[in-house]
Amino acid sequence: MIIVNFKNYLESSNKNGIKLVKICEEVSKKFNVEIIACPNFIDIKEIVKKAKIKIFSQHIDPIEDFGAFTGSTVASYLKNIGVKGSLINHSEKPLKIKEIKKCVEICKKLNLTSVVLSSKINQIKKIVKFKPNYIAYEPKELIGGDISVSTAKPKIIKRAFEICRKENIKLLVGAGIKNGQDVKKSRIFGAKGILVSSGVVKAKNPKVTLEDFARNIKIKGLFVGRFQPLHLGHVYAINQAFDLFDEVIVGIGSSQYSNEPRNPFSAKTREKMIKAVFKNRENLKIVKIPDFNNDEIWTNYCLKSFDFDVVFTGSKHVIKCFEGKKEIIKPLILKPRNIYRGTFIRKLMKENDEKWKELVPKEIIGLF
Repeated sequence: MIIVNFKNYLESSNKNGIKLVKICEEVSKKFNVEIIACPNFIDIKEIVKKAKIKIFSQHIDPIEDFGAFTGSTVASYLKNIGVKGSLINHSEKPLKIKEIKKCVEICKKLNLTSVVLSSKINQIKKIVKFKPNYIAYEPKELIGGDISVSTAKPKIIKRAFEICRKENIKLLVGAGIKNGQDVKKSRIFGAKGILVSSGVVKAKNPKVTLEDFARNIKIKGLFVGRFQPLHLGHVYAINQAFDLFDEVIVGIGSSQYSNEPRNPFSAKTREKMIKAVFKNRENLKIVKIPDFNNDEIWTNYCLKSFDFDVVFTGSKHVIKCFEGKKEIIKPLILKPRNIYRGTFIRKLMKENDEKWKELVPKEIIGLF
């Protein structure tokens, strides 16, 4: 997702605003990327009528409904004219924490998408409790300066990502986006998209700049497992991967082994399990990864054989293999962890304990 805040620049006002929306539409269609425009309040009604993409407001005030509110931006009015969401708490239009909460509540009531901006980690910790749809993090180090996401310390984005995902809120990066590489880095660090303004609006060629962003916003994640068998812990992690990545590559590890205590199921059977559960996922790619009994050879095989940006794993062994070579994101773990383990499930199966069926997806029962 790319959100373009038009602000009140001359380059994005009146007829220029309509032209910029058309550019957003063209780039969105060309790259199959969601692009959302935030025009100024004077132009927004006319742009909503003509636009083929979603239009968000740059701001709303914490006001429930129509009334005697001179100079206020009322969400009910925006809803009535077709606006789909709003930025909240922009650094140029800051709100108190109680006002942010109220604005998010109003958006929920009116079925508007809420994008709350913040430059402070401590504030984000409070905002996540309000359950907005998105939080756009604008690190102070990156606002209005020459430092970009790709050169800043990744931990400032990763920290915000970890806070947001625990509350099931998607993160956007709202500062330090200079080029396509910054967009890619933001996604790799856990962001779902970006929020930009002058970088596009005041660019010499906004279309070229926006195309550079759109070209780099999609990322691929690799999730490796033996799936002996596929269990609900795996499913929980893979579903998270679908939420984070545009393409999920599921690697069937130890693919050459079968018919033995630790690896009873063949790679073909394990592939059937995965396909049975995720049959409607078009962005799923299943690959087979053999063991080499050598970590360096195994890692190089993965790097050379598959195109991916992030390794999505909680395995200490896999982390060790890819550390320093690829960005690593750990999935949240389905608890209690000790029962969602292949070793435990195989033990139940061997003992003919039917409880194993409660620990695997129902779609795979009967495949073996």
